[in-house]
Amino acid sequence: MEELDTGDRDLLLQASNEVRDLVPCLLRRWSDADGNGKVRVSTLWSMRRAKGSRMKRLRTWIAQAALWQVWAYFFFAWTLLHFIISAGRSPAGAVGGGVFFASVMTAFTARRRRGDAEATGRETSLAEISDFDRAIESGRVPPDPSDRAALRGLTERRLRQARSYLWYGTVMWTAFLALSVWLMFETLSADTAWETAVFAFFLVWGTVFMRRQRARSEAVRRLLEVQGPSANGAETPTR
Repeated sequence: MEELDTGDRDLLLQASNEVRDLVPCLLRRWSDADGNGKVRVSTLWSMRRAKGSRMKRLRTWIAQAALWQVWAYFFFAWTLLHFIISAGRSPAGAVGGGVFFASVMTAFTARRRRGDAEATGRETSLAEISDFDRAIESGRVPPDPSDRAALRGLTERRLRQARSYLWYGTVMWTAFLALSVWLMFETLSADTAWETAVFAFFLVWGTVFMRRQRARSEAVRRLLEVQGPSANGAETPTR
């Protein structure tokens, strides 16, 4: 084995020192390490919960924001994603696709809000709808009989949405994914590969999210049936 000269040894020593300094930084960034260097599971769990809380805040904001703000959000999200996927090519296509996507999603959001308000059977603000959605997610029912009746209607609607999405959403995203996979092998394009990854993400994420919504809605519906509209004010969590 050849002996390293002085220059090579210096470079190797410098690289090893950089790696040695980098590893603790990564450990501190992604987790807390105890004295033995073992990653704490509680820290990883708290990171997962923090990410989930950000998604919850985003969903709450979309549910309550003005429609022009919803449109702007989806427009910039689509345009930015298009620029990332296409590496800055076809800006006109990014803007045109952003306008179309934002208009469709804004119309969907407005229709969803009207349906949610009708499902509660009373005059309900966007903030109240968000509170009811949090009650479904946490498995707790409100003590007020009027709120319980409104929650029952919204719970039934969320069940219908989850069941229908698990059929048409799965079919739609699977079709998009199959088309993008075919185009990827036909064109061997990096853009198509990115689109394939995006469609696969939405297929998996939508299925998991809607299954969780269905399970939580069914649990709250059972709880409402057991306690009835005139139950006492104790909030009972479901598991």
